[in-house]
Amino acid sequence: MKLKADRDLDEIMALMRRHGAERLPFLWRFDQIWLAVEIDALRRAGHGPPSFDVRLRAHPTELPSGLTPAELDVLTQLIVRDTDAEIATALRVSVRTVHTHVARVRRKLGLGRPQAAARALVRGWYCPQGPGASAMEAILALRN
Repeated sequence: MKLKADRDLDEIMALMRRHGAERLPFLWRFDQIWLAVEIDALRRAGHGPPSFDVRLRAHPTELPSGLTPAELDVLTQLIVRDTDAEIATALRVSVRTVHTHVARVRRKLGLGRPQAAARALVRGWYCPQGPGASAMEAILALRN
């Protein structure tokens, strides 16, 4: 797998450096499979400005709790957006579609809306690709 050559991953690592994040788990679509990815920024010892080595680990996974890719997109947005209308705008879908996906996410996870967002944030159940890329700055701010 050539994950390190991906421009989106380079942008995520740059965001991590800017936010001082040391660890970031997330879900990533690679060809037709889903990967659970974890990036660790390891501070190098020494004098002068801080510098980091980056360790990237990935393994194939299924989406949590039987979520669909569209539901994962909505869950990613739930972490950083307050209303269905804001999520609809970010995903370029109707508010009704978002409402339906939110209801399915809540049912599959067995959680309320804020609890589902909190669990997704803690466990790395979000995807920084596609529409999720716009949420990464806020997600990193919340994780730190």
